[in-house]
Amino acid sequence: MDYLSVVAISIGLSVDSFSVSFADGLAFPNMKTKRKIFVSATFALIQFLFTTIGWMIGGQIIFYVQKIDHWVAFILLSIVSVKMIVEAKEESDVKCLNLGDIILQGMATSIDAVIVGFGMATIWSRILPQATVIGIVTFVFALLGFGLGKIIGEKLVKITPYLGAAILFSLGIKILMEHLFV
Repeated sequence: MDYLSVVAISIGLSVDSFSVSFADGLAFPNMKTKRKIFVSATFALIQFLFTTIGWMIGGQIIFYVQKIDHWVAFILLSIVSVKMIVEAKEESDVKCLNLGDIILQGMATSIDAVIVGFGMATIWSRILPQATVIGIVTFVFALLGFGLGKIIGEKLVKITPYLGAAILFSLGIKILMEHLFV
């Protein structure tokens, strides 16, 4: 597998992070740039780590993880989306994601990176260069998602927390359906 393939895989893995950061940009259109960079970097780091962990574990537990990964992603995204709706209904002063939400979202969007890491273990004897490319692409896609979410979020400020929650929940449903019906 060449590095062009790694970039293609990275883009595929980063789509979920893009969707989540887009939803976050909708829900929190006034989030500071520094915070967006932190969230994007966290998503990238988790994607990097999960790919590396998958590579380290190799084929030893792939069959067990594949049986539940979609459920884990669905549950994590559902928790975060329900939390967004509850906070919007309470009209709280929450103007940004807390660290727990960021980590949950990062984990939910990176579970598939573990499986990709498993596959890479059969191809490469080293993983750091490939996992680094995956992390960088994830970082860029997450920042793009925040930017687009902010643009749209500023125009729809009254409904954006609900729209963001709906996108996260829909992403969880999509992940679940892809694994249950494919």
